[in-house]
Order: sequence, then C-alpha cells, then structure tokens
Amino acid sequence: MKQANFVWILVCFVYLLFIFVFSFLYPYGPDELASINSKYFTEMLKLSVNVFLTISPKIGVFFSLIILYLGKWSFLILNPLVNLLLIFSTFFFIYLRKPDFNSLKDISVFILIAILSVYGVASPNETLFWIGGAAAYNWTFAVFLLILCAIRALLVKKYLFKDNAFARVIFLFFGLIAGMSNENTGPMALLIFTACFFYMRAKRIKIPKWYYFLFIGAVLGVYIMFFASPAHKIRMEYSPLYSKINPPSIWQKMFFHINHLDKFIRGTLLIPVFNFFALLICVLDKKKLILKRNDYILALFCFLVSCGLFFVLFAVPYHMRLYYSASFFSILAFIAVLKYISYTYKFNITKYVSALAFSAALIITPLFTIPYIALYKADIERDNTIQKAKLRGQEYAVIPIFLIVSGPTENLTIQFYDPANSLSINVREIWLKYKTIPIAPVPAWDSGDMLSNVI
Repeated sequence: MKQANFVWILVCFVYLLFIFVFSFLYPYGPDELASINSKYFTEMLKLSVNVFLTISPKIGVFFSLIILYLGKWSFLILNPLVNLLLIFSTFFFIYLRKPDFNSLKDISVFILIAILSVYGVASPNETLFWIGGAAAYNWTFAVFLLILCAIRALLVKKYLFKDNAFARVIFLFFGLIAGMSNENTGPMALLIFTACFFYMRAKRIKIPKWYYFLFIGAVLGVYIMFFASPAHKIRMEYSPLYSKINPPSIWQKMFFHINHLDKFIRGTLLIPVFNFFALLICVLDKKKLILKRNDYILALFCFLVSCGLFFVLFAVPYHMRLYYSASFFSILAFIAVLKYISYTYKFNITKYVSALAFSAALIITPLFTIPYIALYKADIERDNTIQKAKLRGQEYAVIPIFLIVSGPTENLTIQFYDPANSLSINVREIWLKYKTIPIAPVPAWDSGDMLSNVI
C-alpha cells in the first residue's frame, strides 16, 4: 500500500470514528422517546402517518422513525457513512472529479471540508448527532448535494451514468426527498432545478429523462410539504409554545431577523463575511476574472443560495438548526472561493487555510467533547437511579435535570431538550412508561423551560 493511500484511509477512518463517537454519546431526546415503543413495523407506519398529519411533514422524520424501529445501532452505522458521503460529494461538486487517492494533493482540502462540516455548520449537535435532526437536515441535504453533483456535471455536458429506468426511479425518489427536506431547502431545490432546466434549454444541452423524473419528484415533495399535510397549521394553533403568542408583522419579523443574522454569522465562524468580501475583491480584478470565470460563478452561486436559504427563514420562529442548509452552502461557497484564488493566482491558499483549521480543531475538539461526555454520563446516572428505585420498590424516583456544560462557542454548545422537563404532557407520559417507573424531576427553575441548565 502506498503512503498516500494509507493517509487517505487514516483520515477517513478518523472522521468516521469522530461522527460515530459523538452519535453514540448523544442520548435520546423527547422525540425519540415518544417513538421508541414501536415494536412492530405496522406500529411504526401508523406513528409515521400520525406525525405527518399532526406534527411535521418532513421526510426526515420518517427516516428517524425507521432508525428508531431498527435500533440506535443502525444510526451509529449510517450516520458516519452519510457524513463521509457528504464530504466526498462536496469535493466533487467543487472540483467535478474524485479526490486523487494516489497522492496527497487533495488531502488538505478534504480535511478542511471535514472540519468545517462539523464546526462550521449550524447547531452540529442537533443536525449531526441527534437522530431526529440528522435525518431531517444532514441526511436530506446529503441527497440534495448528490443531485447537485449530477446537475453540475450535466451543465458541462459530462454524463456520469446511463439514463436508464433505474436512474429515473432513483432520481424521482431523490427529488421527493429534496422537496420534502424542510421548509427552506425544498423550495430552493425546486427553484434551482427549474433554473438549470431553462439554462440547459438555452444552451442546447441534452436533458436526460432522469432530470424530468427528478423535477416531478421535487414538485411532489414541495406540494406534500406545504399543502398535503395540516401539520404546520395544527402545530401553530395548538402548540403550547406558539398558540398563545400573537404573531408579529412581517416588518417586525424582518427586523428581528437582524439578530438571527448576527448569530448565524458568528455560529458559522464568520465564513459568510469572508465570502462576501472575497467575492467583492476578486470581481474587481477583471482580467483574472475572465480566466477562471466558471469557478467564480460557482462561488457566487453558492453564496447567493446561502443568503436566500437564510433570509427566507425570517418568517418562522428561530431555531439555529433550521439554518443548516444555509450554513453548508456557505461552506461550499468558501471552498469554491479558495479554489478560485488558488487556480487564478497560482497560490495554494487552501493548504494554509486547511493547516490553520486543523490547528484550531485540535484546540476546539477537547472543549467540544467535554459537554457530550458529561451529558452521556448524566444520562447513564439517571437510568441507574431509576433502575435502583425500581428494584427497591420505591413509588417514585427523584432525579435531577441535565446540566449542560457550555461548549467553546454558542453554536457549539449542546441544545438538548430534557424529556423529564418537557412541556409536552404526552412526551412526558411516554417517557415515564419507557423508564417503567414514575419520576419526580428536580426543577431547574419555576418557568418550566424545556431546555436544561447550561453551565
């Protein structure tokens, strides 16, 4: 085995192990515990229909229910593999080729993408390691990016696979996943697919039939997400979090979104700011811009999509995990900008940025790990307390709520919803049944907030 091959295997193994460990440490939340009692496949299907009609029409919720039916072991296998696929898809989307595994020329950009895919995305604990969040945001985005890889190759008349019945069925399913991913990514995906269709028609690029199946799937997905399910209306009208809140006007929401923009920029390591100024400075050098115009357009495209995915969320309540797709498109724009600078000015800036990111990751990772270990130990201790009380024949088991240790940044701090302190009566009752003995949790404060203490 060549030295380069060994290094590639080692890097991939470390990344897989990293995702596996943190996925393992992250305990079940209220959503998982409300679904974990599905012992039969038919029960899981009934629960999926109920969730679709009353809580959320996202297709990722269905994926998470399948994972819970199979057991957490399936998540520990699939989640690292999906995230590794996302890293390779990111590389292909930017460079339109696979990494060179026989040399180390691509290892720096691969490591940079891997680091940013964890520390540069919105709320990684909710979008990468939480079963419900990973299935709804991370996994569906991985499918979306695979689609974009095929479309990007198509735009330069590069056909990656045969246009047969199997490909059409796959892309029909992929389009459905992209359309039903979440409230901002689904419409954006449909908009991109439509724009690329008209671009290919204008440039007289042969459009394969699988593209039409992709488009049909995306249309169906968006329609199901927004119109076929009453879940959004029910959630807003009957949820204890939103039903008693008078909705602000559209102008008030846009004003409040300024604060969200600040959190988003800081949470994504100021990458959007770098992208903006880098694109602005590069466009001033018109002679160089002509040489690598396609790379610049790709970076600008990713930046604008990121902005669109962010700003469209001004109309919904703020949750950092909703900005996952916007944060990842910001990363795509960042990698594309680095590629443009490296190729245009014959200066491998990516190598130095990767070294800087790797050094920062060595410092951040221990601080990032401590809260997950503390949460895992607290969950184990709680289970032991409940089981001991059960063996002693106690009527109740008094347990403390989880105390969440602060992470290195606000975005990297765990946002965990304690099922023992949940506002949802149904979730709490199911959790008590799952634990087999009633509990009397020690309250953190009198406000009844869903979030555990953060220290």
